[in-house]
Amino acid sequence: LEAGGYQQQEYWSETGWQTRQAEAWTQPRYWEFSPWNTPNHPVVGISWYEAEAYARWAKKQLPTEAQWEKAARGGVWLDGDAVAALANPNPKRIYPWGDELPNANEIYRAVYKEEPQYGNRSTGPVGLFPQGASCYGCLDMAGNVWEWIKDWYQRDYYKHSPAQNPQGPVAGDSKVLRGGSWCREAKQLSLSFRTKDEPSSGGWDLSGFRCVIEVTM
Repeated sequence: LEAGGYQQQEYWSETGWQTRQAEAWTQPRYWEFSPWNTPNHPVVGISWYEAEAYARWAKKQLPTEAQWEKAARGGVWLDGDAVAALANPNPKRIYPWGDELPNANEIYRAVYKEEPQYGNRSTGPVGLFPQGASCYGCLDMAGNVWEWIKDWYQRDYYKHSPAQNPQGPVAGDSKVLRGGSWCREAKQLSLSFRTKDEPSSGGWDLSGFRCVIEVTM
């Protein structure tokens, strides 16, 4: 917003810009309202179109659903500089951190409905619970805010999707959201849980996003 990108059509899809104009958006819905504008908390009240425009402005992208789940779950083998060629100790994990409940042994791993400090109240600071990191070290993949995904939603897409790097359906009415949020129960933090919303919807105080950067090897 401060750099002016929000007002520049070049960063928006055609439909996104048309929606912004029609709805007279000038900023995310809770931009000036506490507790949703607290520093170091994820942005909320943001539509998919706004998230997409920000990603383009930042020279990044919204993750595909496959990319998001890879970052949260890992694979049979992990890859990357720090974990090159190591077997994932639990590739079928329920949550990013493993199979333990998010409050197992009274150690909290996510901002969700039962977490005592922020749960069922508001978002929490980014990275509040390092114990909840994925096997790649990605934080807040479960809880805090639902995260907008690049893909269109289709309930049975993965019954017939490509086995390698699926890119999602070519069209649809709703976009995928993953990861659960500050007011959702533990079952919605699981890595298999999917939900959806219309890309123009930005009224929720529990939907945000994260970006990815394409790496050329």
